[in-house]
Amino acid sequence: MMLKQKSQLKKTFFIFSGAARLLQRRVLVLSVIAALIFTYAGLANDVATEGYQLSTATEEIASLRKTQANLELDIAAARSLPRVAAAVGSLSLVPASSIEYATPTATAVAVR
Repeated sequence: MMLKQKSQLKKTFFIFSGAARLLQRRVLVLSVIAALIFTYAGLANDVATEGYQLSTATEEIASLRKTQANLELDIAAARSLPRVAAAVGSLSLVPASSIEYATPTATAVAVR
């Protein structure tokens, strides 16, 4: 019974004559080629998109590094001696008259 069904399935699947079967194979091959072309185009598009995002990120990194360098220069200028001296004068700070240093008498800092 199973053999009969297989032979009947073969007959219904290959009902085309030789020329029609050749046409069927050509359509199948062209369909596979078209699917491969669309897949390749999609992958090429993905690679181009990733490349654009990479170049945009690289430009942003360069811009952020430049901003960081400028901020580091601003910090160095704010810490400079002339800037600190000007800030001391504007804050009405006075120099200390006498400076005393604490000398530890024991090795422990806190005693219970």
